[in-house]
Amino acid sequence: MNNDQPVQIVRNSTLSVLQALVNIFVLFFLYRYLISKLGENLVGVWSLTTAATSMFSVAQFGFTRSLVKYVAKYKAKDDFTSISNLIQTVFISLAIIIGVVCLIAYPVLYYLLDFIIKGKEILVARDILVWVIIMFFIRNIAAIFQSSLDGLQRMDIRGIIVISSVIVFFVSTIIMVPEYGIKGVLFAQLLQYVVVFVVSVICIKLKYKDINLFPRKWKRELFSEAYLYGIKFQFISVCQVLTDPITKAFLSRFGGLNLVTYYEMAYKMSAHARLLVVFANGAIVPAVAEYIEKTPELIKRIYKRSNDIIFLFSFSVFPLIVLSSPIISKLWIGEINNYFVLFAAILAGSVLFSTISMPAFQVNMGTGNLKANVVSNIVLAVTNLVLGSSLGFYFGGIGVVAGFAFATALSGITVLWIYFKENSLNIRDLISIENSRFFYITQSLFVILTVILIFLSSFNLFLVINALAVVAYIVILIIVFWQNSYKNYLFEKIVKNG
Repeated sequence: MNNDQPVQIVRNSTLSVLQALVNIFVLFFLYRYLISKLGENLVGVWSLTTAATSMFSVAQFGFTRSLVKYVAKYKAKDDFTSISNLIQTVFISLAIIIGVVCLIAYPVLYYLLDFIIKGKEILVARDILVWVIIMFFIRNIAAIFQSSLDGLQRMDIRGIIVISSVIVFFVSTIIMVPEYGIKGVLFAQLLQYVVVFVVSVICIKLKYKDINLFPRKWKRELFSEAYLYGIKFQFISVCQVLTDPITKAFLSRFGGLNLVTYYEMAYKMSAHARLLVVFANGAIVPAVAEYIEKTPELIKRIYKRSNDIIFLFSFSVFPLIVLSSPIISKLWIGEINNYFVLFAAILAGSVLFSTISMPAFQVNMGTGNLKANVVSNIVLAVTNLVLGSSLGFYFGGIGVVAGFAFATALSGITVLWIYFKENSLNIRDLISIENSRFFYITQSLFVILTVILIFLSSFNLFLVINALAVVAYIVILIIVFWQNSYKNYLFEKIVKNG
C-alpha cells in the first residue's frame, strides 16, 4: 500500500466533513430566504419538479458509480491510459444517453405534473420545467468528473470544488431570485453545476497530466466492464431515485405543497447531518477497491473501525437533532411549526438506522459485492410505495412521512442483517463494549429530556427550557465522549495527518 494512502484518506475525510458543514450552513439560510421571498408553496414546486426530473437518473446505468471503483482499480496499477479511456468512454456514452432521455423526459413530466400538483402552481411547474431538464443534463455530465476524482482518491479536491459551487449557488440565488423569482433558483443551480463541471475537468488535467479527458475514444471492453458493474448497481439507483419523487408526490397529493417544503427541510437537515457523519467514512469506497487488489485482509479491519466511529457519532448527532428541532424551527421558519418538528423527529430516527448501516454498504461498494445493497434498496422502494400510498390515504401527509421513515429504517436494518450473515458477524461487532456504555448513558438522558420537553411544551418559556435541555445533553455527551478511547484515536489521526 502507498505510504501516502492513510494521509490521503484523512485529507479526503476532512474536506468531506467541511463540505457537509458548508452545505448545512447554506441550507439554513437558503430555505429561510426562499420561504420569505417565494412562499412555502413555490418552494414546494421547485422541490417537487427537481425531484420528479431526478427519476430519469436511472438512465445513468450506474456508470458514475462504476467510475469510482474502476478508476481506483486502474490507479492501483498505475494504468493511466485505461483511466483516460474509461472516462472518455463513460462521457461519450452518458452524453448521448442522457441527451436522449432529456428529450423524452420533458413531454412526460409536462403531463405527469398535472396529477401531483393542483391549482395555479401547475402553471409555474410547467413554466420552469425546461430549465429543470437542462440543469439535470449538466448535473449528470459533471458527475462523471466528480466520480473520477473520487476514484483517484482526491475527494479533497472534489470537496473544495463542491464547497465553492455551493457558495456560487447561494450567492447567485440571492442575486437572481428578486429579478427572476423561482426561475432565479434554477439559473443559480445551473451555474453551480457548470462550475462543478468546468473546474473538475481543469483540476484532473492539472493534477494528472497523463490523463486525457478529451472525448475522442470509446472502448467497448471498458464500456462493458463499467456497464456490467453499473447494471448491478442499477437496481440500487432505480430504487433510490424513485423513492424521493414518489414520497414528495404522495405528500403533494395527500397533504399539500407546504408539507412538501417542511418535509424537504426536515429531511435535508437529517440527511446533511448524516453526510457530516458518513462523508468521512465515504473515503473507504475507493480505498477498499484498491485494497482488494493489494491487501484484502485489511478490509474487515477497515469495516470494524469505521463502524465503531459511525455508531458513536450517529447516536450523538441524531438525538441532538430531535431535541433541537423546536429551536431550529423557530430560527429557520420563524415559528415553532408542528409539522416541521414532527417530521424532524420521525426522519432523524429513520436516518439514524440508515447511517449506522453505511460502513457495511460502502464496503460492499468497494468490493463489488452488492447483494445486500440491492436487496435493501428494493425493500426501501417497495415499502415506501406501499406504506406511503396507504398511510397517506388514511392519515394524510403525516402518514406519508411515517411510511417513508419506516421504509428507510427497514432498509438500513436489511443491509446490516445480510452483511453480518455473510461475514459471520454478530451484534457485538455492531456495538462494542465501550460504545455500549456510551449508548446507554446518552440515550437514557435523551429519553428523559424528550419526555420533559413534551410535558412542558405549552409553557411560555418553552424555548428557554428547550435550550437548557439541549445544553445539558451536549455537556453530558462531551463528558462521556471524552472517556471513550476513540477520542484518542481521532485526535491522533488529526495531529499526525492534519
